[in-house]
Amino acid sequence: MSSLESSLSDLAVLAKPEILFAWLPFFMDTIFEDPTASRSNGKRNTAIAIACALVLTGTVLGGYLYLQKRHQEAEIQKQLSANPLTVPAPIPVVQVTQDEARIKGSSAVINGTVQNISKETFTHIQVEFELTRRSDGTIETRLIPLAQSDLSPGQQSSYSVTLSKEYKSLKVLRVLAADGKADLPFHAVPGAKRPLEGPPPTKKVILSRRMRAKGEEFINTPDNPSRIP
Repeated sequence: MSSLESSLSDLAVLAKPEILFAWLPFFMDTIFEDPTASRSNGKRNTAIAIACALVLTGTVLGGYLYLQKRHQEAEIQKQLSANPLTVPAPIPVVQVTQDEARIKGSSAVINGTVQNISKETFTHIQVEFELTRRSDGTIETRLIPLAQSDLSPGQQSSYSVTLSKEYKSLKVLRVLAADGKADLPFHAVPGAKRPLEGPPPTKKVILSRRMRAKGEEFINTPDNPSRIP
């Protein structure tokens, strides 16, 4: 049994009416030990004894209720720690696609689209990206506007990001609307794959050999050399 449960048990015993009123004779004997006291003094002393008993009862009951409340709060906190509350994820209102990076000279170009999958219209939409530097791994953010900043339900618009070789990765961090005042829940999906890059295809030339008619032969050819006398 814990110390808290032991304290609650002791207070519960002290708070029983038979225990509290058992103290009344003690107060009565102490107060009425003078046999020559007047009747008025007796009534006053009786009232004082009852008041003392009530104060004692209130103190014990108050302590019992206080400890009981603390015990309940501790149990609730223990349950919350064992089973933390999970906040449901917001329903996405836009869908973001991100194509694989395409190399263009010394830079990388990442294209993608944003589609409004809700029943509302959003204005001044921008995509916030998280960029990671190749040298030291530091994080930067960049806002990229859409080609068409306002999207009605079902509409989509494209975006394009050009990065230098100093960055090694890029990911969608947030989708903002209304000039950054609204944070739109989004759903990210993979975009188009990067096309294969390699040497240009070679042309295959097929040579066809014309069949000669019977009796048609050429003299002094590698296939039919002629003997010279």
